[in-house]
Amino acid sequence: MKKVVLAMAMLLASTMFLGGCGSSGGGGGAAAPSDKATISTQEDGATKAVVVLASANATAAIPEGTVLADEAGQPVSGTIFASMQYSSQLSDLEEKARVMPGGQGLVSFLDITMSTGTRNVKYLSKQMTVNLKAPGTQPGAVLSHYSFDGQSWIPEEETTVKSDGTADIKVSHFSYHALCAPALPSVVFRNPADGAPDIPGNTKILAVFSEPMDASTITAATFTVNTESGTPINGIVSYDGDTNSALFKPVSTLPPNTKFIAKISSDVKDKSGNGLAADVTWSFVKKWFLDQARPLVIRTEVSNTKLIIYFNEQMDPSTVKQQLVSGVAGTMSYDPVANIATFTFATPLGAGSSYTITIGDSAKDLAGNSLVPETITKVIPTGSTGTSGF
Repeated sequence: MKKVVLAMAMLLASTMFLGGCGSSGGGGGAAAPSDKATISTQEDGATKAVVVLASANATAAIPEGTVLADEAGQPVSGTIFASMQYSSQLSDLEEKARVMPGGQGLVSFLDITMSTGTRNVKYLSKQMTVNLKAPGTQPGAVLSHYSFDGQSWIPEEETTVKSDGTADIKVSHFSYHALCAPALPSVVFRNPADGAPDIPGNTKILAVFSEPMDASTITAATFTVNTESGTPINGIVSYDGDTNSALFKPVSTLPPNTKFIAKISSDVKDKSGNGLAADVTWSFVKKWFLDQARPLVIRTEVSNTKLIIYFNEQMDPSTVKQQLVSGVAGTMSYDPVANIATFTFATPLGAGSSYTITIGDSAKDLAGNSLVPETITKVIPTGSTGTSGF
C-alpha cells in the first residue's frame, strides 16, 4: 500500500515523539510499516506520558494516562509498537474502503496502528487530537470525518479547514480515519479541443460537465470567449440539462486568423452549490473557412429495444432530442462525448415484424447545419435481443 509512513520514535523527556517520513510502495490494503515507534505503558495499559506521532502531513497527540485497550476492551500493557500512515490517494486504501460515502471525494486519510505483536490496540480511554493536511480545500471549508469499521464508513464529527490548510479530528479508536468533501464538478469534454488549429468561423463552443449543473450559474459572465489580445466575443450562452452541456454561440462569425481563449469560471456550480475547483480555460485558432456541410448518420444499430445513431461530426446537444426519430415511440438520449444518440423504444419491437424508422433533420451540428435524414427499414428476427448495424 502506497503511503507516507513515519520514521523512528524518540523519547523526549515526558513526551514520546515519532517524526519523519518513510518510503512508498504499491498495492492496496494495510501493509507493514517501514518504521516503528516503541511505547511503554503501565500495567493498567495507561500511557506514561503524552504520546505525539508526527510527520510532515499529520500530527497525533495521545494524552498522558490514556488507557490503550484491545478489541474486547481489555487493557494492553507492555511494549507497544506504533505507526502512523497518511495519504490523500484513494488507491492507497484497501479496495473495499475506496467507495466514499454519499458520493463525496476523499481529501486525505490516516491509519494509526498500535500493537504488541500479538495484541492490537483498538480503543483509547481518552480522545486523541489529530491534525492532518487537507489538500485541495480552502480555509473555512467544512469537511466530513469518517472512520472505517472494516465494512463501511461511519460518520464522525465534522471539522473545518484551518488557515494553514489542515484540519483537526478527534479519534477514540483505531481504523482508517478519512476527511471527505463534496465531489466537485468538472469539465470533461470541450469542442473545439484545446489547441485546435483550424476551426470553422461559424461554430459554437461546447463544454460538457461531469454532472448536472445549476443552469442559472452558466451565463455570459461565467462562460466567455476572448481573442488572445483580450477582446471579448459577444455570444449567447445556453445549457442543456439532458446532456450536462453548455454552449457558447457567437453572435457573429468569428474573425479569421485569430487565436481565441474560452473560459468557464469556477463560479459555475452544480445543483448542490459546489463550484469548479478552478477556472477552466482552453484555446483554439480560427482560420478562414465556414462549415456549411450537413452532418451525416454514418452508422445505426437496431435491436428490439433501441436504436443507436452514430454521427460523423460533433452535434449540438440541444438539438438531439426525441423528435429526431419517428415511426416508433420512445425516448432519446445523447452522449456528446461519444457523439452517439440512443433512442430507446417505449415498448420492445415485436420479433418477426418489419418497422420503418425515420431519422429526421431536426438535429444540427455546432455550425447549425441540419442532419441529412435517413430511413431505416428493419425486420426484427425472432428471439432477437442483440443489435445489427447498417
